[in-house]
Amino acid sequence: MKRPNVSVVIPAYNHERYVSEAIRSVLDQTFRDFELIIINDGSTDGTETEILKFKDDRIRYYSQSNRGLSATLNRGIDLARGEYFSFLPSDDLFFPEKIETQLEEFQTGSPDLGMVFSRQMVVDANGYEITEDPIIEWFDVPYRTKEEIFPALFEKNFLPAPTFMGRKACFEKVGSFDESLRYCQDYDIWLRMLRVYDIRIVDRALLRYRWHGQNLTYAKTERADFERAVLLLKAIKIIDFTDIFPSLKGLEKREAPERYATSYRVLAGHLLKSGLIELVPVAYGLMEEAWKLEPSLELEKEMEDLVQRRPHFLDLRDERLGQLSQQVADLNHRLNRLHQLQSVLERQREVMEQQEKEWEKKRQRLDQQEKEMIEKT
Repeated sequence: MKRPNVSVVIPAYNHERYVSEAIRSVLDQTFRDFELIIINDGSTDGTETEILKFKDDRIRYYSQSNRGLSATLNRGIDLARGEYFSFLPSDDLFFPEKIETQLEEFQTGSPDLGMVFSRQMVVDANGYEITEDPIIEWFDVPYRTKEEIFPALFEKNFLPAPTFMGRKACFEKVGSFDESLRYCQDYDIWLRMLRVYDIRIVDRALLRYRWHGQNLTYAKTERADFERAVLLLKAIKIIDFTDIFPSLKGLEKREAPERYATSYRVLAGHLLKSGLIELVPVAYGLMEEAWKLEPSLELEKEMEDLVQRRPHFLDLRDERLGQLSQQVADLNHRLNRLHQLQSVLERQREVMEQQEKEWEKKRQRLDQQEKEMIEKT
C-alpha cells in the first residue's frame, strides 16, 4: 500500500455536535494525498455514531477507553504513516487549503524546518466568527522568525496547536507528548522541537478554532500556572542559550558582549511578563548577566519598572490569592456554623432520647396499672 504524504489525526472525545464538521473539513482539503486517523477516546455521547457515518478509504478509525489527549495523540503518532503530521481537535475545522499551504512552506524552507503554524479564526459554538475576545489578543503576536518566537514563548504559549504541521521525524528526534502534563503538553513539545528545528508561521488563518468556553488548554487556574512554571523552569535549565537565540551560535560572549546582553534582557523581559512568580529570580539573574556584560546598557523604562518595583502581575497574583484566602475564610466560617449546628442537633438528639426513655417508663407504669386494674376486676 502506498504511504500517504500527510497524516492527520483527530482525537475525538464527546463532540457529537461538532465531529462531523471536523471530519468533513479534512476530507475536503485541496491536497488529497493524506490519511485521516480518527481515535475515539472513550466518548460517552453519540460521537462514534457520527464518525461511522463517513465512508472514505483515507479514514482509519480506532476506538479506545478514555486515556486523555496526550496519550491519544501519541497513539496517533505511532499509527501515522505520512512524512508530515498534523492533528485536529474534534470541535475545530481546517480551511480547505490548510494542508496544501503548509506543505508549500516545507518545500520552500530549509531542511531544518520542522514546524509550520498559521493564524486562526476564532469562532463560537455555532461557527460564527468572534472578533472581540481576549483569546484573539492572546494569539495576535508579531513574531515570525525563530529568533523572535523562541524567547517570546517564555512569556506565553501563543502558537495555536491545531494549526501545527510538522515532520514526523521531529517526534522521533525529540520524543512524543508528555502524558504527565494536563495543560501544557503542546507547550512542552514546541520548546523541545525548537531546540533542534526551525519554525514558520503562515500569516493567514488556516483553521477555525472553536471557542465555546470549555477549552481545557487555555484554562486559567493556579494548577495550570504551576504546571507552566515547572515546565519553563525546566526548559531554562536544559536549553542552551544559543538555541533560544540562534544568531549567537559560534559567537563567544567576549566577542559580542552587547548582543549577548541584549538577548539576556529580552529573555528576562518575557519571563517577567509571564505572570509567574516562580520565574522572577531567573529573570533577575539574566538581568545581572546583562549588566555584567554591558554595564552601559540602559534599560527601557518598562523594564526598569518591572525590575525595580513590584511587578503588576505580582499584584494580580496577590489579588487572586486574596480571593482564595477569602473563599477559604468563608468555607471555614460555614464549617464552624455546621459544627455549631451539629452540636445543637446532637444536644437535641440527646434530649429527645431522654424524653423517649421517660415516655417509655411512663408507658410501662401505665401498662402495669392497667394490668393491675384488670386483675382486680
